[in-house]
Amino acid sequence: NTLYCAQCGVCEMYACPQGLSPKSIMGDCKDMLRAKGLKPEPLDAAPVSPVRTHRRVQMKRLLSRLGLLEYAVKAPMDESEIKPKEVKLMFSQHIGAPAVPVIKKGDKIKIGDLVASAADGLSVPIYSSVSGTVKELTKDYAVIKA
Repeated sequence: NTLYCAQCGVCEMYACPQGLSPKSIMGDCKDMLRAKGLKPEPLDAAPVSPVRTHRRVQMKRLLSRLGLLEYAVKAPMDESEIKPKEVKLMFSQHIGAPAVPVIKKGDKIKIGDLVASAADGLSVPIYSSVSGTVKELTKDYAVIKA
């Protein structure tokens, strides 16, 4: 995507793959043209259209067209503590090996207790986010009732 100056045919108008700055290249081009005695033609700027301010799309209309209007509401800031009745902890947290459970059904656990230890290879240990009793335990997950 390299364009050359129509007057001198040497300078580049856009940045090249070597990372040259378009601003400095244009400055060099203008200096070369001035040295040859060439001056730019006077340019008359087009007047601003009187309807320009009315051509913008209102944010509400844009959100409506994108189907996002129902989501454009202020979210309430609520810092109250959420206390779930039960939590399901998955032993496979990512693409790696699932963690190995170290608990049994019926065990009483506290917040922060180890639920499953990291397996060999790429794995992570799983800790409890609630205090309670292990209600259900499978090879894939544990359900803890608060």
